[in-house]
Amino acid sequence: MSRKRDQYAQRTIFTILMIISVFLGFIFLATNNLDFIIAALNQGKFHLPNIAYALSRIVSGLLLPFIFVAPPLFRFGRIKLTKIFLIAYGVLYALTLTWIFYFLGSNSFTDLFSNQKIIEFQRTVENSFVATYVNWDTYSWAGSIFTLLYSALCIYAGISFDDNRKKVRYCVLAMLALRILLPTLYSFIAGNGVLSAFWLTNNYADIMSFTLFTAAICLASVDDFQWISLVWDQDVSAENDDDDLDKIRF
Repeated sequence: MSRKRDQYAQRTIFTILMIISVFLGFIFLATNNLDFIIAALNQGKFHLPNIAYALSRIVSGLLLPFIFVAPPLFRFGRIKLTKIFLIAYGVLYALTLTWIFYFLGSNSFTDLFSNQKIIEFQRTVENSFVATYVNWDTYSWAGSIFTLLYSALCIYAGISFDDNRKKVRYCVLAMLALRILLPTLYSFIAGNGVLSAFWLTNNYADIMSFTLFTAAICLASVDDFQWISLVWDQDVSAENDDDDLDKIRF
């Protein structure tokens, strides 16, 4: 009976964390991302890098936690959908770097080694490539390197999501840490002191949403029983845990 109560409490906490994560993702969409999409469309700036940026925020703040809130009616199941969305998240981050092709359309290849030219190109009103600055609080090459690193981690997390639960936990924790630490450390190294108000305004709700998603995944990864029950969404009887765990087909 005690085990059943614990299981119920853990599922309740897990679900609440995911619901609040979805809510914060919706708040970010309604108060920030949607305004950006409308402005970009009106100004003719909804090009591939900005489309990828807008979609990446929808995936991280809404779709990922929603998988664990919605009834398990999806044909592919929670694990496969989460894998797909995490990989898509990483690919979308990588696609924000396609500003480089626009850059080469009006600049020489050697200009890619000029940080000043890169900064000027991305920030001009005519171009308005926002992803690097919004994500990392800088238009410099450092931001593009951060994007590549984060993109690779997201894709790896997606590929590994049906692997060992501890590996998944470390992946999502690393994703959250990089989102916060990389722009913070760069700001100090670059002499900016603290993160800009622009970065905080454009990231707080999305990061809070992903923080709760990460907390839920960490809760689920405490042991195999919780992982199977909460993430794989498969029933394991409390009376015969080991036998039932052996029967789970991964």
